[in-house]
Amino acid sequence: MVRGEKIDDLLKEFVCLRMVQGNALDLNLFQFDYDMSFAGFFMNADKTIYGRYGSRATRADEADKYVSLKGLREAMTGALVLHKSVDRYRSRLAAKTGPPSPKATPLDYVSIGAKFKDHVDYTSPKVASTCVHCHQIHAAVRKEYRLSRQPMPDKVLFPWPMPDVIGLSFDLDTRGTVKQVSAGSAAATAGFRPGDSVVALDGQPVLSLADIQWVLHNAAPTGTIKATVRRAGRNGVLTIRLPADWRRKTDISWRTSSWDLRRMLTGGMILDKPTSKTRLELPIKHVGQYNDHAVAKNAGIRKGDVLIEWDGKTDPMSESELFAYTLKHTKVGDKVPVKVRRGSKVLEMKLRMQ
Repeated sequence: MVRGEKIDDLLKEFVCLRMVQGNALDLNLFQFDYDMSFAGFFMNADKTIYGRYGSRATRADEADKYVSLKGLREAMTGALVLHKSVDRYRSRLAAKTGPPSPKATPLDYVSIGAKFKDHVDYTSPKVASTCVHCHQIHAAVRKEYRLSRQPMPDKVLFPWPMPDVIGLSFDLDTRGTVKQVSAGSAAATAGFRPGDSVVALDGQPVLSLADIQWVLHNAAPTGTIKATVRRAGRNGVLTIRLPADWRRKTDISWRTSSWDLRRMLTGGMILDKPTSKTRLELPIKHVGQYNDHAVAKNAGIRKGDVLIEWDGKTDPMSESELFAYTLKHTKVGDKVPVKVRRGSKVLEMKLRMQ
């Protein structure tokens, strides 16, 4: 058993320290959801990763919805247990270090390296502008795919999916206790029940929701994932079958890095939630005003218009689904025909893809 006082000391240190965000961050080691404002690692001095902490899947004003001090305490307790017997668990922890990153540091991405130096200039009156912001990494990866005209993998477009895409929600005050299972979902088909405790996923010990997201983030486009589940005092194994396009249920509209997708694809528009389940109907809640984000504005689109047709499509789509469709069917320089409703009028225009 780990003494409570020890956990309290670690907890105080953890909540007071944030991972230093250097411009030359090691992207092979520090792989996490770069759209978050906070992320933590539990790590051995030899760089063995025990787990991660920090999740976010909603608007900025709800950024704390997916973290919990009680959950953090539980994750720390689990990390100390793993640390005490690290040699016993080492083989199961290996997958918590991800595959090699396409770039070693953020500066190796052309769009980032052209703007930043390898250090933060603390003498500058605008010090924040000399620091690479984490979300710029996601944006840089997508930009390279777009400009190279390569198909963008779903893993790049829909990173770090929340477990609700397979039908699970968790009690955030625990390491991995199932709170709810959606009817008809992959999790329901696998046999999950509320109250189950996910001890391991894909063979990896689970310390927090972020560990579950890590496994989903690195999962194959289709296939199965084994979950070790504790129920009524006994461990059992459940098999999750991933259906085709399972990642695309993820909502990425909250992500800061999606702002660059709006530059590429919607000319600087921010689209609100769909208002119809039977046809395309996306209210336009913002239109960019400057530079590459002003393409929609210059085409004649206004805030308050409702998007009702996109590239000839009128089927219902969320903003995230529209991103996925447009990336698949357009290239830089294409002009996409769109229709918007403004009051009682229907207006037609074309948007240039970037």
